[in-house]
Amino acid sequence: MVLENKGKAEETKSALDQELVFKASMKRNKEVGLRVGKDILTLEGKDLDLFVEKAIDSDFEEKGDEDVFRFFQNEITSRNISFDEKAIRKMMDDEFQKAYNELKNN
Repeated sequence: MVLENKGKAEETKSALDQELVFKASMKRNKEVGLRVGKDILTLEGKDLDLFVEKAIDSDFEEKGDEDVFRFFQNEITSRNISFDEKAIRKMMDDEFQKAYNELKNN
């Protein structure tokens, strides 16, 4: 009985952590989308809002972060703007950690 309860507790903890990672990823995509849209692509208003929505939606193409990274890469390079892979990856990592910590502590 004790082991069964411990197993259920571990499953619950794992599910909560997966939900936290998902929410942090979505928040990261929104924040990076805003920064890339404003600072790199100089979008504003409805164009910026649409870009951010697309950034968030890009995370549903495959598991992991590469689909989101490719979205930013394609959007930037398609406009003939210099693409800094390290800067975008760092921005994504930093925003994920920030969002994860925020959500975990609330």
